[in-house]
Amino acid sequence: MKSTFGSNDCQLLCINSLWDTVEDQNNIRLFMQDLSTKRIIPHMEQKIHTLNEQVSATRKGFRNQIKNLWWRKGKDDFPDKRDGPVYTYSSNESQNRLLADYAFMLRDYELALSNYRFISTDYKLDKAWKRYAGVQEMLGLTYFLLDQSRKEAEYCLEDALNTYLRLGSQGQQNATRCGVWWAGMLKARDEYKEAATVFFRVSGEEPLQSAVMLEQASYCYLFSVPFMFRKYGFHLVLSGNSYEKCGQVNHGIRTYRRALSVFKGTKWGLIRDHIHFQLGRWFASLGEFDVAMRHMLEILACGHQSQATQELFLRDFLAVVEVGLRETLWRSFEEDVIPSLFGAKSNWLEVQTKLVSRKHRDANICVAGEAVQVSIGFKNPLQIPISVSNVCLLCQLTAMKAEKSDIADRSHATDEQREEELRKLIALNEHDGEDSSLIMSEVDFSLNGGETLVLTVTPKAEGILRIVGVRWKLSSRVVGFQHFEVNQAINKSAKGRTKLKNSHFSNHLSFSVIKSLPRVDGVIRNFPKKSYHGELQKLVLELRNPSDIPVKKLKLKIGHPRFLLVGNPDVLDSEVSGGISKEHYEGSHDGDETPAVFHFPEIILQFAGLLYSSWIWLSKGINQYCGQYG
Repeated sequence: MKSTFGSNDCQLLCINSLWDTVEDQNNIRLFMQDLSTKRIIPHMEQKIHTLNEQVSATRKGFRNQIKNLWWRKGKDDFPDKRDGPVYTYSSNESQNRLLADYAFMLRDYELALSNYRFISTDYKLDKAWKRYAGVQEMLGLTYFLLDQSRKEAEYCLEDALNTYLRLGSQGQQNATRCGVWWAGMLKARDEYKEAATVFFRVSGEEPLQSAVMLEQASYCYLFSVPFMFRKYGFHLVLSGNSYEKCGQVNHGIRTYRRALSVFKGTKWGLIRDHIHFQLGRWFASLGEFDVAMRHMLEILACGHQSQATQELFLRDFLAVVEVGLRETLWRSFEEDVIPSLFGAKSNWLEVQTKLVSRKHRDANICVAGEAVQVSIGFKNPLQIPISVSNVCLLCQLTAMKAEKSDIADRSHATDEQREEELRKLIALNEHDGEDSSLIMSEVDFSLNGGETLVLTVTPKAEGILRIVGVRWKLSSRVVGFQHFEVNQAINKSAKGRTKLKNSHFSNHLSFSVIKSLPRVDGVIRNFPKKSYHGELQKLVLELRNPSDIPVKKLKLKIGHPRFLLVGNPDVLDSEVSGGISKEHYEGSHDGDETPAVFHFPEIILQFAGLLYSSWIWLSKGINQYCGQYG
């Protein structure tokens, strides 16, 4: 090689194949430095000198300019060609363009500028529009690097961009490059708003290019002065939509999540619903169903949308849940469904508090075998009806002894542990008859606007009953639940300081279940709403024992024996007032108007489910209300 090219033009580079030693890196650096300074740059300088002499001989001077214009005269009469005329490498136009490019690479911008002007006129006269646009592009960059005329630089780049765009698909790639150069020049001058306009112009119809350019335009609006947040978010949405068209879902999610931070908390509800809807669909397609559910839940309360849009949102939400989640639990789709907590806690069972431990005396009291009713309000913000089925309460029944440890565990439980506890309760309710200690009612209904349901739970054994929440099934596919969380109670200490008392389950929803008590259901058949003075009416009194405990020493207190008398059940069919015996009354004598107490026979209700019937006589002697007391 040295014998052929000479020793000065040959050099040997010895490097390790691993390229990981400092010595090899220094050898490469020195080799490239020597190659550039001793070979490439001198060759380019020599080439510039030769080309400059050639161009000066053929183009410069008044005679050469007149000759060039005369030779090109009349070309305007010919129609435009798609690619323009063909220029050989040795043609004057090609040599002139080569000289300008060499000068630009060696940063001789003045020489490059003069030659670009020459060749730009030639290409324009020859109607070589693609080459003309390329020269205009280089003219704009040269003006920018010289920092002489900003208007001239922008004019050349805009002319180049418009020319590329007129060429259609043939010049689309070059138009994109020109737009990026132009936008970069504007951003270097802190003209971000104008740069965003350029990015939008070169977005084009190709999805991936459009997505990248629109995203860059959004960032320009973010850095503009003043900040243009809404345009920033709007162009991010456009970019994300284009990313979806070309299959780049991850990039679409990235842009939409940034746009969501802009429109969150604003009055632009429609675009916010669109963002949540798209994010839910995209996350579901990626298998991240928990995140998809959170976004889908944000749009279910879209009362401002049309009925068709609401049906679309609900249908897609149910489809996502059905395909990916196997009845995954989800939070309330609109508002917290918390029952009313009004009313006094005390009732006629107050005397039974002595049977309950001190720590449970603040709780309500219910009886084993008797139903507890809870009123719950549901609200549908949509304009379409929603089918809701299997609505029932979520309850826990624990023994008195185990309650203390359960309270300690709940006070230190995390949100995840409480949620897991609810999941177990729901799974328990899915299997009928598995929890034999509770009987809960289920309701199916169609939710149009707002509905109030009365749900019941009947404990069968003693213990502590806690109503934890409510569960339902939406459209027979999605299982939902609402946890009845109540704010922590505030206690005041002796020193006047306030302390937060852990009350994850409110005492209003906690019941001390005591053993069954005697119970009597009584009814007076055909009791009149009004009666005439002196009229005597025969009524029937029915008493039933629905409990499992015998009832003894049953008494009936009458406001005045003159108005109401209990007859003998042996003569129930009698049409007269005979058979009234006074041995069962106490505290009443002939002519006495004090209240009387009637003693029922002790054998009447000593068995569960036994029914007792007797006639009673009602008489209205004066104009006053007649009442009876049990």
